[in-house]
Amino acid sequence: MGAGALIAAVVVFVVGNALAFALEALIAGVQALRLEFYELFSRVFENQGRPFRPWHLPVQHTEVAQ
Repeated sequence: MGAGALIAAVVVFVVGNALAFALEALIAGVQALRLEFYELFSRVFENQGRPFRPWHLPVQHTEVAQ
């Protein structure tokens, strides 16, 4: 293994670990914010109004001739 290949391997290793660490930190930050918003809104939310019923298109069933 030449010196250039060894340096490239070390650079790929370091950059890969830095990227993995950054993604894990981003995921942890998003989860922490999600938890904070859940705690905040659960304190000020009052159960009133009408229940949520999502809108959907009616399905028409047709027979396929073979």
